[in-house]
Amino acid sequence: MCAALVPLVEFEPCRWADPAYDQFIGTDEWAAVWKTALNRVGIEPFTPGSWHVRAAQLAGSSVLQRVVEQALDGSGIVGFPDDEGEEDEDGERLLALNGGYALVDADGNVLFEPGCCCDLSDLASWQEAATHDGDDPYRLTIGHGVYSVSRSARDFLISIAPERVGGEVTTFRVTHDEFRLALREASAIREELRQSILRVLRDLLNDDRRAVTMSRILVGG
Repeated sequence: MCAALVPLVEFEPCRWADPAYDQFIGTDEWAAVWKTALNRVGIEPFTPGSWHVRAAQLAGSSVLQRVVEQALDGSGIVGFPDDEGEEDEDGERLLALNGGYALVDADGNVLFEPGCCCDLSDLASWQEAATHDGDDPYRLTIGHGVYSVSRSARDFLISIAPERVGGEVTTFRVTHDEFRLALREASAIREELRQSILRVLRDLLNDDRRAVTMSRILVGG
């Protein structure tokens, strides 16, 4: 059932949309307004109105430098002080890019799109779920809500309970081979993005060792 685990990067409308964007959020016009805003910089929303963009679109793109600069600006790392003028080591202050991983079935239907507080480092939790040998479901440590993976002899059962109380629990069943292939492909896309980010950082920092470290942090691995 699962064809792909798609790496996504979150684009906040306050950084990318026109100033009056907030009057359109939640309306029928929002999807078109947001698509127009992202199309101006050469990218597409993952689904209509979604704040997510496929990481594969960003690798090697002209917009990636702006994404990296936004991640560094005000982060509090050396050379990019926070609002109080403080700076610390890269590993103490810099975080993975917000976004996460969407499950998409063989027909292209989106089964699950990451929510609040998910980011590119979440791949590690998905990978751990694939190797979990315990009898109890493996609880994914990603974002809000409750995400778990149970393993049988042939399949993985992915269960997603929303953050809000009383929300409907949804489940998806995938074979071991499907899930592991999806993880390998997601990892390859993330690495392609990291290499593109590394090229941007080398130009920005003129410090190869630091650029390598920061590129790994920004993609979460």
